[in-house]
Amino acid sequence: IITLVAMWLSQRSPKRENITGASNQDGDRYATIFESANEGIVVLDADGVVTEINPAACRLFDTQPDDTVGTPATDLGLLSHTEIRLLPNLHRQETPQPVVRQLGERVISTIVSPLRAGEGKRRRAGSVWLLRDVTEIVRMDETRNEFISVVSHELRTPMTAIKGFTDLILDGDAGRVSDQQRELLAIVQANADRLVDLVNDMLDISRIESGRIQLDQTAVDLAKAIQSEIASLRPMLDAKQQHIQTELDADVPPIYADAARLSQILTNLLANASKYTPEEGWITIRTELLDSHVAVSVSDTGIGIPVEALPHLFTKFYRVEQPAVREAGGTGLGLAITRLLVERHGGRITIASRQGVGTTVRFTLPVARRAEIIGDHAGEPFVILVATADPRDRRAWSQGLESIPTRPVYPRSQTVRAIVGEAELHQPSVIVIRPQASRPGLYDLLTDLDAVPELAETPIVVVGGPTQTDWVTDRQIVMLRGDAGPDHVVSTISDLLPHGEVAPRSLGRVLLGITDDTRGA
Repeated sequence: IITLVAMWLSQRSPKRENITGASNQDGDRYATIFESANEGIVVLDADGVVTEINPAACRLFDTQPDDTVGTPATDLGLLSHTEIRLLPNLHRQETPQPVVRQLGERVISTIVSPLRAGEGKRRRAGSVWLLRDVTEIVRMDETRNEFISVVSHELRTPMTAIKGFTDLILDGDAGRVSDQQRELLAIVQANADRLVDLVNDMLDISRIESGRIQLDQTAVDLAKAIQSEIASLRPMLDAKQQHIQTELDADVPPIYADAARLSQILTNLLANASKYTPEEGWITIRTELLDSHVAVSVSDTGIGIPVEALPHLFTKFYRVEQPAVREAGGTGLGLAITRLLVERHGGRITIASRQGVGTTVRFTLPVARRAEIIGDHAGEPFVILVATADPRDRRAWSQGLESIPTRPVYPRSQTVRAIVGEAELHQPSVIVIRPQASRPGLYDLLTDLDAVPELAETPIVVVGGPTQTDWVTDRQIVMLRGDAGPDHVVSTISDLLPHGEVAPRSLGRVLLGITDDTRGA
């Protein structure tokens, strides 16, 4: 739709001011699409002024075209004053950028694409906004996750009892068990185990997707973690007389991971490799250092995966349609959980496979840079100046940074002047900003910070701002999505801290966190 709108706008004469000006056949067709589209469409010029709005968008904003065209997007509620100032950078983007934003009680999914004009379409003339009301979808998703969580919890209690008493009976605690009874109870036990696994996986994926799990990330010795998982899975491997070998890069430093979740990732991948590899097959684990990340691959000589199935492997409950897969069993959630956990750690996971030859699953995890900071840090703690009206930001970020020697400081005022004054006083190592949509403080704050020579090289993290980094200064700026969780924010902050640098005893090294958004981190 965005492409069609852009084509229609590019074909119109500059003298034609409204949609009725389209005179050619293509223009009429594009105009009809514009008017009848179920999605809201808003066109802004380079200054953020509304030049076109279709009926669907009018319904979303409860307005009329005559009342809207020619007015700033801030009056419509589509953009904040801060975002208006950053529009030139948005117009430089080459690909549409999807964003989910709150509009009153509604949740709107927006896709923004630059509008080009002039010879060779090189000049950015504005932007096209495609809007879709996803409020009900979000609510249904939240309801579904809550339902899964409640049902899983309710199933866990009776299943624990069934499994426990079945084990007791099989152990002979309730009297002698005949061979026939033992055979039947073994079936009950196996199915109870499968249901418990399913319940646990459903609870896990519900917690991860809803953001209710917090990673306890520390420096982890990857080689030891791998050897530990191999030892715990040895009975499974021995039962099929499978061989396992490791090719571990000796230069790999500790990784920054949640040890329990890393164990879960490795267990899922190794168990899958064993499950789908025939007897006397081979499983190989390799590690490799890639700059700031470590790559781990688990390869097997198993049945392999059809090419057409590869894109669906991380989909929840997806099972490859093969007899060997059906015989092996499983919940169809293991790989979905593994991917979510890897991504929560800031890594990526991929799968390569050839049917009848084998499969390789490869994932990356970050190097434990934060541990290096702690190991080399012998001075006063890093002082954290957190300027926020939301106690949830203070709590989440402070808790996340507890593994670094820190001392949080909270200024009394959220004004630009007060924040810049605190920054000048404490000389921050990193500045973190969560801009507030209703106030034009971000641009002013960045401008004032640039005017302080001592802060000229201080890196900045913007949470919930634009997705490019070249719009204010040449300094290092990292843009994070507005829904970035505290783990992601803290990890980014840690990467920007001066590794191995000791905080001066007079002032300390300072981390300045600025956010006046009323949302939680």
